[in-house]
Amino acid sequence: YNVPNLHAMTYQAMTKTLVQERGYPESIWSLTEEQMNFPLNAAICDFKTGCSLKLGEGNLVLRASYGFKRLDDKELEERYGNPPIMKSFVMGEQSTPDYFVFITFFDTAFVLMFALFHELTSKGVLAKTTAQIVADIWYAHKRNYVYWDYEKKNSKQYRNLWQLLSCSSKKP
Repeated sequence: YNVPNLHAMTYQAMTKTLVQERGYPESIWSLTEEQMNFPLNAAICDFKTGCSLKLGEGNLVLRASYGFKRLDDKELEERYGNPPIMKSFVMGEQSTPDYFVFITFFDTAFVLMFALFHELTSKGVLAKTTAQIVADIWYAHKRNYVYWDYEKKNSKQYRNLWQLLSCSSKKP
């Protein structure tokens, strides 16, 4: 992959959906280079605090940002204690009601939008809760990407898709 191009393309596709279908402001298309470089692979979006995180051993919060603002030690302590620990994180669980771990380059647009939308909310430009932001980003993700839906795997459409993708005549 050409990661910078993939990241920009993914972000543009998802935000286009949010502007056109969810009423987000067009200003979300005007980002600085620093903002576009914000997401990190293996970042965690903490749905309880609205922070984007990088964790170390023992769930120690190594870095946290709310919007694009990196939290200082005092702010980290207020949100995660001293030492700053994300207690709800469980290694190996990518998705819980409390957080989501973004582990592929396809996920970096989610991290960027999560930060940007919290930034806009804190400035009064966007009136959304963290739950609404997450729901809107997932909506845009689903509208832009084909993914395997295990609940529908027995439908003819999904069996045919699976056969095509696997180059196999076996049913999933």
